[in-house]
Amino acid sequence: MSKQSTATPPQGNYEIEEDFTLKQVVGGVAGIARIFSSENIARAQKVIDDARDDFFNSNLLSLHGVKEELLGDDKAGLQVGEKELSRVSDHVMALRSQASALKFPFISKVCTHVEDVCTSPRQAKVNYRYLIRDMLEILRLALQNRIVDDQHPIAQEVIKSLTEVSARLHK
Repeated sequence: MSKQSTATPPQGNYEIEEDFTLKQVVGGVAGIARIFSSENIARAQKVIDDARDDFFNSNLLSLHGVKEELLGDDKAGLQVGEKELSRVSDHVMALRSQASALKFPFISKVCTHVEDVCTSPRQAKVNYRYLIRDMLEILRLALQNRIVDDQHPIAQEVIKSLTEVSARLHK
């Protein structure tokens, strides 16, 4: 027999054998049961719940800061320019990424529409100050009331309205 024929394994169907390595590392079935104990699962769920609470609380605070910094009453006469739109876009992009990771589709979709307004070509007939203010208010209400489900009828109406706004800006 040649060297090549002995180096190639014979063709055929083989069952995949269970790999006991990981099971042995964690201490067998008892170790797996200990890792996935109800106490450990409860602690993990608390970490998830705390992260979600932190998401809403910290983003409400930072959104308020963005609104005040860029769109506050003392700046009512100023135009919202590229710098301000870029700042809002950066903020909602980060918020959208977090919302996507936490599986909050409504907040993620609203952020996408705000980003679209901030990055679309500027139109002279559009008052970006009020448009961005209103869109950020939608985000604030979603965060404050923890509205995350995009299947709710009100959420669908909001998304429909934001889609229409985006379509008008791209005409």
